[in-house]
Amino acid sequence: MVMMEDYILSIIVVCFNERNRIEITLKSILKQSCKNIDCIIVDGGSKDGTLDVVKVYQEKLIRAGIKTKVISEADRGIYDAMNKGVENANGSWVYFLNAGDEFCGKETVEEVFASREKEDEILIGKVIFFDGYLGRTVEQSSVEGLKKDMVFCHQAVFALKKLLQNHNFDIGYKYCADYEWLLAMYLDGRNIRCIDTVVANYDGDGVSNKYADCSKKEMQQIRKKYGFTENETDVRKINYKYRLYKEFGKYKALSWCFYHLYGKSRKYYFKRV
Repeated sequence: MVMMEDYILSIIVVCFNERNRIEITLKSILKQSCKNIDCIIVDGGSKDGTLDVVKVYQEKLIRAGIKTKVISEADRGIYDAMNKGVENANGSWVYFLNAGDEFCGKETVEEVFASREKEDEILIGKVIFFDGYLGRTVEQSSVEGLKKDMVFCHQAVFALKKLLQNHNFDIGYKYCADYEWLLAMYLDGRNIRCIDTVVANYDGDGVSNKYADCSKKEMQQIRKKYGFTENETDVRKINYKYRLYKEFGKYKALSWCFYHLYGKSRKYYFKRV
């Protein structure tokens, strides 16, 4: 087991016009019991007051001993911004937390690295996925499942920075460059290990979830790139199920009913907001 003092974790937060959600994310970083972290906030040139909130939390993070850097400029999409974050990271490990996402607890970072072994290069935890009022725990699939689908979201993934430096996110992909990267790491034989820690509350309002049709098609393109052409995903079937879930999540009353019918047995959550 590797001691916490042996690493720094760089937490990269990507945002654009997220004034109403960025505070949730930065507050959860500030609350972390582990301060052996730095924070890189990559903003796409927001005009809605996002940077005013960022400035307040930058000062709070620095006072708490967390080195914080803010980059605000136009970019070529979320994966371009994520690559910029890696370039500016001081840590040997990197983690991405988008605006609206938050760590599940105050000791999340400590819990993740408490189980880290020396040979680990990528650690994958669990997330709680929220779409509107309705949420569910996303259990891990096997790593081999990457050959068929994106079975992990990047909010669950902690990775050595050198892996992201040697193989950047391909900005030619608009929705699923994180899938291309993780599949490439798996096929390259990198040491990837799933851990039992529930890492983050993952906001389902991200780009890949908003444009599920495009995401699934792009994933198929990526699988073909690496030679996996069999068992292609039925995009229409998956989108029907996903849209049904999203429709329940829009309404507080429906979400409440769904939660009380299925919550305990299927690890669904009702977000009381």
